[in-house]
Amino acid sequence: MCPLGETKLNIPTHLPLSKVFALLANACFLTAFLTCTYNIFVAPSGTKNNQYSMLKTASYIIYKDGSTYIALSGETGAIAYSSTNANYVIQSAIDVLTSGSLYFKGGGETWSLRSGIAIVNKDISIFSEPTLKASASFPSGYMIRLQGVENSRYWLNKLDGNKAENRGDFAGLEILGCKNLEILINTANFYYVDVSMPSGTLENHHIHLNINSDGNGGHASATPIYLYNKNYDIVISGSIENCTRQAIYINQVPLLFLQNLIMKNCSVMGLDIRANSFVGASNIEIDQTGTPATSIGIGVEPNATLMIDGAKIKNVQQYAVENYGTFIGNNVIIDSTQVSHNFLTRGGSDFVLLSNFEILNVIATKYGIWVLDTSAGNHKFINGKITGVGTGLRDQGTLKSIFENIDLTGITTKVLDATKVYHCDGYVTENSGTASSITNATWVSHGLASTPTTVILTPRSQVTVWCIARNSTHFQIGISGGTATIDWIAEYKP
Repeated sequence: MCPLGETKLNIPTHLPLSKVFALLANACFLTAFLTCTYNIFVAPSGTKNNQYSMLKTASYIIYKDGSTYIALSGETGAIAYSSTNANYVIQSAIDVLTSGSLYFKGGGETWSLRSGIAIVNKDISIFSEPTLKASASFPSGYMIRLQGVENSRYWLNKLDGNKAENRGDFAGLEILGCKNLEILINTANFYYVDVSMPSGTLENHHIHLNINSDGNGGHASATPIYLYNKNYDIVISGSIENCTRQAIYINQVPLLFLQNLIMKNCSVMGLDIRANSFVGASNIEIDQTGTPATSIGIGVEPNATLMIDGAKIKNVQQYAVENYGTFIGNNVIIDSTQVSHNFLTRGGSDFVLLSNFEILNVIATKYGIWVLDTSAGNHKFINGKITGVGTGLRDQGTLKSIFENIDLTGITTKVLDATKVYHCDGYVTENSGTASSITNATWVSHGLASTPTTVILTPRSQVTVWCIARNSTHFQIGISGGTATIDWIAEYKP
């Protein structure tokens, strides 16, 4: 059962069936939160006549003949509307329907939209072959608005914001108060935002968005996906590249899932998770190659939660993860942060539980994991590996965070400040052994990461023993009563 009732999501895709099934392999990654039923319908291949089954009975088929847009009745084949204005023809067909579907026929063509198209309180699906491109001086608002739509599908081959001609704050696709939607969309060239779910008083429920957004050469304010407020059980997958702000902006979103998602070269941040948001993620990749020195992989603000299973974050310039909220992660790889620290947590209300992780190629003077002095502490990092020429672990917080079973053999400086470091290869905090034929003032190597805080000596014969001195490599045994064999235990617990 899904958290808000049973959900049935269809996955539209133009990929081969083998790819579809690969996508479904990770469809429900947090079963405690999401157990859903997925259907598959396969996009057209081969001839133009091989369309979605839902379009075999399209309410209207719209195509372009020369400079004229024509809408044919799907029932009679008669011409219903025609005009050189694509908006007039499309909106006229929408306005006479209460439900149904529209088929925009014209693969390889580009249709110019002069203003926004709105589907309001109508369950109308769209299959669009041509590129829908905003005309010059397109008005603010949206290219396509879905409001109050339920149980509908959208396959939009491409929405083009025509950024070179437009500097207005309009969205490609705006979704308000909708339920049970399946959307597959390609977007490019938006100055403002590609897909927006601004909510307000209108709630969105059960929406699956598969997006391919390439903002190559985009304007500095481009944020491909914007989600605000009352969005429940939203699933996003696909690819976002070359945006020049956040790939996804998430603010006060109660329930969002990211799966099989790639984010590349987003100049400000990959995921920007603001207060009062809950985000689950599975199988995501963030690659910030070539972004500014201030770029961040994932940012989690106070009172926000991210639960992630399967992520690779690489080539980030500043912080791979900057956490002020709750970060629960498993199978996370951070590689080659270029300028600053890798995993940073702070803020006083922060909490981290990170397991089965790798932090690779930490640069000189920087940290793999850094718990700042403003942190609430009490974090747990277990079963990991850290490599590089910097420092593996630093805990400036309450010194209550636990670091356990982390391989530190490949990092130059193992630990700063942290006190609860257990069973970490390359950083020994507990050791024991047997010293034979010990005489008074003999030095014994302890093999610990630093000077022992405790040395326990147990002789095997009737002599008196004690620890005279200790340093970062050895401890010295005092003995009276003769030579002896001594069992010892040394601990480093700063």
